[in-house]
Amino acid sequence: MFLNANRQAFALVAVSLSVIFASASPAPAQRFLGYTHDKSSFSVIHVQSTTGWVPVRHGETKTIRVPSHRFSWLSGSSVEWTTAPWFTNLVVVSRSFGRDINWACYHEPAAAPAQVFLGRTIDRSSAHMIYVGSTDGWVPVRQGETKTIRVPSNRFLWYSDGSREWTTAPPGTNLVVVTRDSSRAILWDCYRDNGPRITLVP
Repeated sequence: MFLNANRQAFALVAVSLSVIFASASPAPAQRFLGYTHDKSSFSVIHVQSTTGWVPVRHGETKTIRVPSHRFSWLSGSSVEWTTAPWFTNLVVVSRSFGRDINWACYHEPAAAPAQVFLGRTIDRSSAHMIYVGSTDGWVPVRQGETKTIRVPSNRFLWYSDGSREWTTAPPGTNLVVVTRDSSRAILWDCYRDNGPRITLVP
């Protein structure tokens, strides 16, 4: 009787674990490519996805679509890069309550999304207003503002107090979401827009 009770308890644990992993893993149509491992002591990291930054906390598991097999993530203010197996476009990231980060890497055949997040570039300016060269003319961006701007190429021009500046975004960039805080920082979140002119809400 004691053995039967133990067997029943073990079976219940096995079923529970299978349900947990099944809920986190991608659908069977996706092809598993392998594992990659990193480390971070920060309680929250932010992973580059095709739609923006995804926070992943200690103890969490999340499924994230990444723009390519080499993708960035933020550990505090440090930009880190992970190189997954070739053809990876989907990862299941699991964090322990320690420093370990485990990436299960998959390939999922799918149509390209309307916008693909390519990464972040940072500049600085003390000017109250800067002017960014867009495909439709000059766009003013004040301190404290966030604006979505279509740029003519991944290397685009902007002015800071009459000074001519250039920013080189990741290759393929044709849309940026620029954010200016109360400090000198200018944050460019860079996208490739594959579809018609749709306003991207930051």
